[in-house]
Amino acid sequence: MNVKSIREDKENFNKTTYKYSIPLQVKRRISAIDSGLEFFLEKVYTIPKICDLYVSYDEFIQVMSDTIAERMYNYHFSDLDDMSEEWEEIYHGILEYVDIVWGDRLEEYFENGCNKGEVIKEEKINNFIISKFDRVFDKLNLKIENHRNTIYGKWFNEMNKVVFHRNDWGTLWIEDCETYRELRSYTKFIGLDLEGFNELLIKYLNDKYQEQFFDRPIKKVGDENNCLEEY
Repeated sequence: MNVKSIREDKENFNKTTYKYSIPLQVKRRISAIDSGLEFFLEKVYTIPKICDLYVSYDEFIQVMSDTIAERMYNYHFSDLDDMSEEWEEIYHGILEYVDIVWGDRLEEYFENGCNKGEVIKEEKINNFIISKFDRVFDKLNLKIENHRNTIYGKWFNEMNKVVFHRNDWGTLWIEDCETYRELRSYTKFIGLDLEGFNELLIKYLNDKYQEQFFDRPIKKVGDENNCLEEY
């Protein structure tokens, strides 16, 4: 890390207008944030470990920011209600500090360590997405109904609630917004728009369940609940 650059960023820290006001409690504990981030980089979020865990820098810095915020809460602010407005203000202040003072260095650490300045390979992205999708669908129970060459399928969660279902015309209908949003969150880091996400989801499901669907593919996604309208 460039110690001089970090020092200069700290000197300019109070001169910048931020989206969130940096609370005094955060400014008094900057050294704890710095030492915590240094510890994570040296002992936890190491190269090449993070290259297999995170497909992009945006995901990496979000995890780092949330991790240091959790550490600061446990060590310095545990007397506060973690649902309170006071902690919310402190939380956003910590994230703001990490972005301003550490953002460039974390990006350099990730890009140089994982990508060496090159574009992330498509194969790596696909493997990442498939692993995340598998984590969701392997927990669901798919039940197929095949009557007189008419195919229906329903995915049930552990509470026996329908999460998705497909009809005979090849439409995948969303029944549980939370699960659908979780799948979407795994693709936002690689810049896929909603149309691209649905195409990827359809391809994944057709590859995974080709035999169960008797080669009758899913063709489109039906989101009559508008799960992603406000997402």
